[in-house]
Amino acid sequence: MLKRHKPIIIFLIFFISCLNYGAIRVFSEKETKPFTIAIFKEENFPRIGVPDGLTPGWIGERLKDYNIIYMNADEIKDKGSLSVDKIDLLILPYGQAVPEKALSAIEEFIKEGGGIFTTGGRPFGSILRKNGKIWEKDNSFDVEKYL
Repeated sequence: MLKRHKPIIIFLIFFISCLNYGAIRVFSEKETKPFTIAIFKEENFPRIGVPDGLTPGWIGERLKDYNIIYMNADEIKDKGSLSVDKIDLLILPYGQAVPEKALSAIEEFIKEGGGIFTTGGRPFGSILRKNGKIWEKDNSFDVEKYL
């Protein structure tokens, strides 16, 4: 009976020794990129439905073990910057407020498999448009499309 199982026993001894020296990892582990979180951060952007202390900086500090990048409204609207190849999760820290020009890029990011996290309120409930240096709510925008 031992002769019949000898090749299996030899393979098991080889396999266990490879595990001990890490040789199997070369074949089993994929090279992975670090988990990257993009946090939307725009000066003077209104916060709707979010406590005062919940700022983009505060969120970034709590997630410092991850690869964190901050993106402003111009960067988020750029589909090349907001890409699942570069970013795993997008955090929108202003509650239900979202810049109008970034909606199509955010929609594409989600369709490609990117994650999104909003900090409060109804997601995409307030679409904002920049008028000079002031962000204003765009009531003419069809919010239901994004819900």
